[in-house]
Amino acid sequence: SFPDGRHFDNPKFGVIPENTVLTVNTRTGQIIEQWGNNTFYMPHGLAVDSEENLWLTDVGMHQVFKYSNGERVLTLGESFVPGNDESHFCKLTDVVVSNDGSKIYVADGYCNAHIFKFDSKGKFLKEYAMPEDEQPLLLIEIF
Repeated sequence: SFPDGRHFDNPKFGVIPENTVLTVNTRTGQIIEQWGNNTFYMPHGLAVDSEENLWLTDVGMHQVFKYSNGERVLTLGESFVPGNDESHFCKLTDVVVSNDGSKIYVADGYCNAHIFKFDSKGKFLKEYAMPEDEQPLLLIEIF
């Protein structure tokens, strides 16, 4: 799906036609809500913040999406354009939101060994990169 290691072969695989986001009753297994058909190519990371906004990453699209009440309200990254700067990711892996919702952390780990920090509006704040000696990166912040 990434013939050159960075660019997603989206014409070959296409958008996922089925619903990809499901809310399930954990006791009964019954699907309560489902959506996301014809929206994602390779959905990967998922987080829910304190205001019940849903944050999703799409590895193929190299993007992070914030949804509020089922509507996309914020997008980070450029669709299908991998990179290594504050506005481009490359096969990003996950997203985490601080307890108060003021900070967004994006793990950009498949191509780049970085964690990017954004404010709640998507403004870039800081980049944490893997040290040159390839020792594990330890990121500690107070949430």
